[in-house]
Order: sequence, then C-alpha cells, then structure tokens
Amino acid sequence: MTSPARLQLVQALYQMDMTALEAEELISEFLEREDSSLNETEQKSFEALLRGVAGHLGDVDSKLEGALAEGWRAERIDRTMRAILRAGLYEILFQRLMPSDKIIQEYQEIAESFFSAKQTRLVPGILERIARESGRQAARETGRHE
Repeated sequence: MTSPARLQLVQALYQMDMTALEAEELISEFLEREDSSLNETEQKSFEALLRGVAGHLGDVDSKLEGALAEGWRAERIDRTMRAILRAGLYEILFQRLMPSDKIIQEYQEIAESFFSAKQTRLVPGILERIARESGRQAARETGRHE
C-alpha cells in the first residue's frame, strides 16, 4: 500500500513545478487543507521529504538527466512523472530509511495511479539504475536492509 505522505509529496512536487512555490509555502498549504488525511507521523514524513527534495533538487535533477536516454531532457517528461521520479530519486540518493526495492515499489504504485502500465515502466527503470549506480542494492538481493 502506498504511503499517503509519498502521494502528497508527489502532488506537492507537481504543484511546485507548476507554480514555483517554495517548499515551506507548500507544506503550509497542504497541511492546512481540510481534506488532509495525514496523521502526525505522515505529516512529519511529508514535511521532511518535501524539504529534502527541494533542498537537493539540483542533484536530483542532475541524476535524472544522466539516467535518461541520450537526447532526452527532464523537461520533456510529463510533470507528474517528473515529480514521481524526483521523489524516488531523492529517497534513493539521500535517505536510508527503506531498502531501495521498497522505495521503487512505492513510487511504481503511485505512477500506476496516474499512468498506463506501459508509461510506468520508466519509474523502475530509472530508479533501479540510480540505486545500482549509487551502490544501493535491493534488500532482496543482499538479504539485508541498507
């Protein structure tokens, strides 16, 4: 089951891309919504992840650009897909809270809620490549958590 904090993170990153709002503005906006269903732990996770992605956006986008096929630029990717990839890349590159295969699975599920199966293949392809390149092996491959 997909984490509500990660789903809201993707939504916030999409909005950040569309409006150029800062992370703190988005955190306030998202948490003040009447329909916000995040519990206290999820709120803290959402805040930390959004601040983290925003703070490392240059590094995340650089890795994303490097993982794309030659001639492709991140700007050509649908904004929702770009938000999903940015979130997943941030967690793989800068967080050690979950094994990379679990992170990939979560963002794959989020992608499936927005896109067709064919379109979602980009998510595990890029995230697995970055995980390998960054030395983060999946727990199922190593038999342990990272």
